[in-house]
Amino acid sequence: MEGTPDAPPEDDFSQIVDRVQEKLQYRFADRELVRGALTHGSYYYPLKGGVCYERLEFIGDSVLNFLVSDHLVKLYPGLSPGQLTLLRSANTDTEKLARVAFRHGLHKLLRHKVTILEQQVFRKMLEPFITLETLGKHPVSELHEYCQKKGISVTFVRCEWKCGSRVQVWLEGQLMGVGSCNKKEGAKNRAAKAALANLKKSEHIQDEAIESPSSS
Repeated sequence: MEGTPDAPPEDDFSQIVDRVQEKLQYRFADRELVRGALTHGSYYYPLKGGVCYERLEFIGDSVLNFLVSDHLVKLYPGLSPGQLTLLRSANTDTEKLARVAFRHGLHKLLRHKVTILEQQVFRKMLEPFITLETLGKHPVSELHEYCQKKGISVTFVRCEWKCGSRVQVWLEGQLMGVGSCNKKEGAKNRAAKAALANLKKSEHIQDEAIESPSSS
């Protein structure tokens, strides 16, 4: 099976372009750009690879970061660069963008032969745009706030991983969380989530020990 079950066959690729243009409310001067954007390298296996999304991703990441940055600067004219960076990272996170594609049905048009995409990426609908008011729920921001209140030093360490990025979270010299993703920001977010979960679990155990001390 090639791509997702609902994807049209190769001969009907013009229909894919039409559906994308309808969803985006935009007409592409070069329709072949759509072919590249929706094609994963695995689509050609076991034959030699052809056009795929990778070159478009190279410029697309920069364009997306610029557009989100421009929106945030206008939305929060008095916000510091550090807070703006956190907001931009939260709104360009790989998993969040995957939910955007899912919400608009773009995942049905992808051409690939990687079943893990269907198992792990196409899960939930897009959550609301992350604002200054909801930034505290972002795992990296929440972890920094927690550690600041507790006076705990936090260090993010990026490790080499052949499948993408892997990030470790160290608190006071103790490994507290690990996250992996094909992009650095995604790995960092997952590592922060893991660290928060372990911290809350540790606090719960300590609370139980205080409430139920062992008898002498």
